[in-house]
Amino acid sequence: MKEAVGGGLLFNLVVIFTSIIILLFVAIIAYAKAYGVKNRIVSVVEEYEGYTETAKNVIRSTLKDVGYKSSYSGRCNDTRVKNRVTEMGGNPTKNLNTGGNFDFCIYEVSNTGVQGGKYYIVVTFVSFEFPVIGDKIVYPVYGQTRFLGKKYNYN
Repeated sequence: MKEAVGGGLLFNLVVIFTSIIILLFVAIIAYAKAYGVKNRIVSVVEEYEGYTETAKNVIRSTLKDVGYKSSYSGRCNDTRVKNRVTEMGGNPTKNLNTGGNFDFCIYEVSNTGVQGGKYYIVVTFVSFEFPVIGDKIVYPVYGQTRFLGKKYNYN
């Protein structure tokens, strides 16, 4: 009887360890996807020198091709996101992606200093849904573009 209990305990430990490893891989893949989407949005905004209509269309088609979650749930209004955007220099009430189909936020930050210009703060989200439990864990991924439209003085 002693060996039967030990074998069952060992089997349970192997199943738990394997489940943890699989969940870790799923989390890594989901985070990499959100990070890649953030990088793609940043590069499109930099390429078109702002969040223009052309940039919006390219971003939408890219997100559709990647398979990024397409249900906008208004996560940009989350307190954690607003606080981080404020720390990065943005105004959290000026989200340019209002009413979009995809779940990301983009904020324009103007620099009224000597060099002028502006930059954009981009926020995408990693969401983990557990079918049995029903909980959803959401983690924001932040990024920003380089300065666009700098005024250089060559004198």
